[in-house]
Amino acid sequence: MDRMRKIRNINLVYGIIFFMFSVILMKQYFFTKDKIIEKTVIVGINPMTSTKSSMCYQEPLTIILKEEKNEVNLQEDTILPVETEERIEAVPTEFKGFETIGKIEIPKTEVDIPILNQVTVKGMENAPCLLYSTGDLNQEGNNLIVGHNYRNGTIFSDNKKLTLGDKIYITTLEGERVEYTIYDKFITTAEEVSYIKRDTKGKPEITLSCCTDDDTLRIIVLGKVES
Repeated sequence: MDRMRKIRNINLVYGIIFFMFSVILMKQYFFTKDKIIEKTVIVGINPMTSTKSSMCYQEPLTIILKEEKNEVNLQEDTILPVETEERIEAVPTEFKGFETIGKIEIPKTEVDIPILNQVTVKGMENAPCLLYSTGDLNQEGNNLIVGHNYRNGTIFSDNKKLTLGDKIYITTLEGERVEYTIYDKFITTAEEVSYIKRDTKGKPEITLSCCTDDDTLRIIVLGKVES
């Protein structure tokens, strides 16, 4: 009698083990087969807070991929292509040891250089400088940016080639990029300053100033945001 009871107990234990093993296999099969893809992929670097250029897994760029109509099988090593957002690179706050206020791009003359926050002799040798402002960069008012005419293609050397309708782009330290269209260009004396405090009608404008090739006059370029 005792021997039969032991055999029944052993068979019961084996039965429980087999049942649990079967449940595990069935669960794994039914929960992975034809599963709808729902996966969160975090890609990219926030250029506003990091100087890294490679992609990594961190906030704030989060893209959720979800397939709601077609059921597919997904292997663990499947790699999903993800398009990242295009973001404007933040302007460095320092350039060659000088404090910057933004960046200027002039596609026609291939200028792409930071704007220094104040005019100094050494600073002017390296980049254009903000000389006068009636408002913050890319905000209501006029900003006068001066640069050397080195006659070698750097800084404002080729401003004489600019014509009405050409584009100028100003980017702030925060990455705000604004397009300006040249609407006036003239040559005047160094003493003439009436154009600096002009009425911008509540919109942002910029003024570029550099010497002529003989250093006696100034080439003035006016740009505005087109509505």
